[in-house]
This record gives sequence, structure tokens and C-alpha cells, in this order.
Amino acid sequence: MAEAVVDSNVLFAYRNSRDQYHDRSVPIVERIDGGDLPRGVVTNYTLPEVLNPIAKFAGHDRAVETMDFLTESRGFRVRQVAKEDFERGRALFRREGGLEITDAILVAYMRRTETAVLYSFDDDFDRFDGITRLTTADDPFDR
Repeated sequence: MAEAVVDSNVLFAYRNSRDQYHDRSVPIVERIDGGDLPRGVVTNYTLPEVLNPIAKFAGHDRAVETMDFLTESRGFRVRQVAKEDFERGRALFRREGGLEITDAILVAYMRRTETAVLYSFDDDFDRFDGITRLTTADDPFDR
């Protein structure tokens, strides 16, 4: 099955109705969960970026609900990044000013796994060749 990485800002916006991207995130997450879009990959580095702010602003129970949703959904998979992703991400972080370390690791993961599609509202990813960033619930594979 085709896969696409899902950035933390899409998932956080989905769980936060006050987020500026909430309305755009809902169809993305719901279509991934329903199997109408490629399987959504959430890395173990992305998961805390989603759960920690949810716990802080909406409470522990809401964060647990989010974790359970992502780990039990048929459309999402939580994947562990490899040590080489971390090392390559560190090197990328050193070279690319203005790039967050988690995003650098995500780019390294995508390059290693040859995952070309990313659902994200963060345009920092646009500087990388080979990554197609989507901000709407489009299926890039036209299945």
C-alpha cells in the first residue's frame, strides 16, 4: 500500500478546533483513517510533537485519545526512525538554517524509505527535492 508521511501540524490541527488549519486537516486525517488516501506514516519523533501540546492545552485524556487513535487506526502507522535517519537528520539540521531538528530527521526518514509525499502545512519542506508536500486531502497516487 502507498504511504505518505503526516507532519505533526496536520494532526495537531485536526485535534484542535481553534487551529488555523483545522478545517483543512479534518478531511486529510479522516480520509487517511478511512483508507481513502495513502497510509499515513507518523514517526516516533513526530508523535511527541503532537501529544505534548495536546496534553498541555487539552489535557492528558485528550492526548491519550489521540495516541490511541493513531496507533489503532487502520489508516495510520507509527514508524520508528532508524539510527541512520537521526544521524543524517543531524547533518541536515547543521546545514539548513531555520529547519527544526524533527523536520530534518523526517526528511532523512523520507529519503531513506523513498517516501515522496508528505501532508504538512509547513513550507520548510518545499526546499527539498523529491518531497511533494500536500495541504489538502488529495490522493497523489490517483488510486
